[in-house]
Amino acid sequence: MIVFTGGIYNLHVLNMIRQNCKAYFHGHSVGGTNPSLLEAIVSKNLIIAHDNVFNREVCGDWCIFFKNSDELQKNIRIMEFNKFNQSFKEKSFNKIKQEYSWDNVIANYEDLI
Repeated sequence: MIVFTGGIYNLHVLNMIRQNCKAYFHGHSVGGTNPSLLEAIVSKNLIIAHDNVFNREVCGDWCIFFKNSDELQKNIRIMEFNKFNQSFKEKSFNKIKQEYSWDNVIANYEDLI
């Protein structure tokens, strides 16, 4: 079952939903590093994201990507029956914890400056 919740602004409720859902759908197709995508990954969600350069940079190879509604439908079916889901969750979580940690972000800015 897919639930479209609309905007949720209560952080406690939002985190509870993130921690108990089967997957997080990220449909943003433009922009940069999206905080909601990072938060979903840190919650150890399986990520199903729109296939674009921004989402690929954040997720790397540890996400299920879609370009259109047909691919999204196919990927939902794949997600339901595949055993790679846990591996993707762990690998994307580890990638985010390493690359987007405050220590790493500060070190990158120091190198830049």
